[in-house]
Amino acid sequence: MARSNHACWVLVLLLAGPAAADVLVTTLDGGKPARGISLTADGRTVSLQSAEGEVVRIRTEQVVEIVTIPPPATPPPATRPFEVELVDGARFRGILGSGKTADDVSVKSPVLGTAALGISLDLVLAVRRVDGVRVPGASRLVRIPDVDAAYRLSGARVEGTVARFHGTGIEIDRGDLGRSEISYRELAAVFVANEALPRPDGLHVVARLADGSAVVLTKEFLVAGGRLRGRTPSGVPVRVEIARVRALGFAGGSFVHLSDLAPKTVKR
Repeated sequence: MARSNHACWVLVLLLAGPAAADVLVTTLDGGKPARGISLTADGRTVSLQSAEGEVVRIRTEQVVEIVTIPPPATPPPATRPFEVELVDGARFRGILGSGKTADDVSVKSPVLGTAALGISLDLVLAVRRVDGVRVPGASRLVRIPDVDAAYRLSGARVEGTVARFHGTGIEIDRGDLGRSEISYRELAAVFVANEALPRPDGLHVVARLADGSAVVLTKEFLVAGGRLRGRTPSGVPVRVEIARVRALGFAGGSFVHLSDLAPKTVKR
């Protein structure tokens, strides 16, 4: 399947829900987390307002994590049987369906709003089932270099090119062998032969949402008016109600997680 070299999609989350919860801000100094009832933030400063009206300002590069207390409720598992992983590290959970074109897949979830989110296959790295159903223990869900590969719940692998996602399943183009269709009821995972983008340089944020989705944002993110706005490393615009955000994890400011560093040497 020929895929376009350029793709653009916009994520707009128009979410209904309760008022924003209290938030805890953990900083690099290792002291007691600061707690407040409202939050604004950008690439430079996090401003936290207490119940008494006092405002505490913290440099964003000194923030390790912001957590909502209590966390937002998680939608029932039936609403999010699949997770779509993008090349920039973002992961969206929801019901799969057909997009506006054959090169798109749609994801629908209460957390993502009433309209389905359309994603170009150029941006998809993998699709995995997350409803608790597992393939046989002897089967391995592995990526095949330079080839799209889909796995059934039986463990059987189908190699080829993902032709399209539609309302009830996916089609795999197997060349001379024709097309194979796998329904979502029997689909375990799909790996698409796209290259993952490198980790973003400098300050970036990972927003963990109420349904298990996780979105990577660059330092141009903004929290204001009860909403989180920003762009993923691949340039995808993101807008989500802060009431649907479980936590914001920060990296690349004044610290870097050990797991994000490449080892200087490896010995076995």
